[in-house]
Amino acid sequence: MKLKILAPLSLAFIGRCSAGGSPTCCQQLSSVFPALVYFPSSTAYSASSGEYFTEQEFSITPACFFHPFTPAEIATALSILSTSNCPFAVKSGGHGIWGGLANIQGGVSIDLAEFNEVDIDVGKQGTVARVGVGMKWGDVYNFLGARGLVVVGGRWGSVGVGGLILGGGISFFSARKGFACDSVVNHQINSLLIIYPSLNIDLSDVYIPVRIQAVIVLASGEIINANATSNQELWQALKGGSNNFGIVTRVDLLAFPQGDFWGGLIINPFSEEAFEHFINALHIFSSDPTYDENASLIFTYNFDSSTRTWIIISNVQYTSIAGYPSTLEPFTSYGPQLINTMRVSNLSDFAITNSEGEEEGTTRWLYFTRTYVSSEVLIRQIFEIFNSTVYNMLSLIEEDVTWSITAEPFPPILTQYGKLNGGNILGLDPSDGPLILFLATVTWHDSVNDSPITQAIEIYFSQIDTLSKSLGLYNKYSYLNYAYKDQKVMKGYGKENLWRMKSLSKQFDPEGVFQRLVPGGFKLDD
Repeated sequence: MKLKILAPLSLAFIGRCSAGGSPTCCQQLSSVFPALVYFPSSTAYSASSGEYFTEQEFSITPACFFHPFTPAEIATALSILSTSNCPFAVKSGGHGIWGGLANIQGGVSIDLAEFNEVDIDVGKQGTVARVGVGMKWGDVYNFLGARGLVVVGGRWGSVGVGGLILGGGISFFSARKGFACDSVVNHQINSLLIIYPSLNIDLSDVYIPVRIQAVIVLASGEIINANATSNQELWQALKGGSNNFGIVTRVDLLAFPQGDFWGGLIINPFSEEAFEHFINALHIFSSDPTYDENASLIFTYNFDSSTRTWIIISNVQYTSIAGYPSTLEPFTSYGPQLINTMRVSNLSDFAITNSEGEEEGTTRWLYFTRTYVSSEVLIRQIFEIFNSTVYNMLSLIEEDVTWSITAEPFPPILTQYGKLNGGNILGLDPSDGPLILFLATVTWHDSVNDSPITQAIEIYFSQIDTLSKSLGLYNKYSYLNYAYKDQKVMKGYGKENLWRMKSLSKQFDPEGVFQRLVPGGFKLDD
């Protein structure tokens, strides 16, 4: 791969753009990149807008979309936007849940969809997949699967690479390999640094291998690599630190051989007997000191208000075909069953199947997440109080609403990989014990119900927090990719890690551009 650093705009030109009576931020970008800036009247604008997953994100109307193809184009754009104090957002795959996460009303939305290439490098570190952050995981898996390889990535094929990785990333392979971010050996990032006028550097003949030291262009944007030997602290902070330091354009992920494996979906009808069975099974599975590293579980109680019925959903994977996954039998063998899709297949199939039926931009969504130490007593209360919350809302909301509460085990063998793979910023440690991540998901259509639904879920988790603290089972961590916008995700990483991130922000973004001008995401002072 070659990088050509374009001659940046002179400060004189930027000064003219930001003077009184100047063009809008989008017009400034368009004057430099006329083919890369899309305005609301264009088909390309509609295409970018239509890639957002939730109705909350889809309904936001930026003044324009900017579609860069190279890191150098992002660098020049950052110069324009920062100098003119233009608010902007950055979108990878557009699968974020809450409105304003990766979109911005009246501002500039930078769409990284063109960073959609993947290739493979084999060297001393092993096999590395170099992946553009604009790719969807389904496409990454199709490319690698044809070569007998996989990476630790998303479980839904429609999810974008960039957002998932920078938020940590849970995978079918997490018990074997850690979070997706723990497999990153290198980030390529555009970070806003000191601006020098008219520095003209041509790196067209410089090859950038996976393990290169930092390539720095001090202009309107600096293109650098962050890895174990170059910008190491930034590399660690990007493993969960989201969009607080710059714009990541490529991640280099450790790849490994993987054949077909067990997986599928089982849906059981709800009954009191089934409820007790699965509460016990979930606790035993998640707290097993000999947790099977091949096992992955997404366990959900789902309520449809139109039929007023609960169902029980077990999404299971077992990444070995040495034998049927006996460790998952309490979830796969319990009957009666309404649906059973258990099969031996490949990663692409499982990820794409998980995304089937998604309709982008048509439904309002709420995610809210917390993490607790596994306990059968607490698990039972989490589900029972959620049931009470749902039934209390039935008389308050006229439209049909789908409610679910999901549990995903975080065994100590998962959280150990943060340190083993060079460090991340998540603040989790095996000494935390066997954890379970809980996710409340609500879907509906009428915006008039936004406030009552959100308040109900906030009150619900406040109750569970109080209960978990009284039992000594509370954990401060909130998984960023599941978190609601008001959750204090960065504080949940711990005081020391938050201090580290703030120090790195001052180093790599001394003017605080990604704190001031990028309102989306979880900021360091939130």
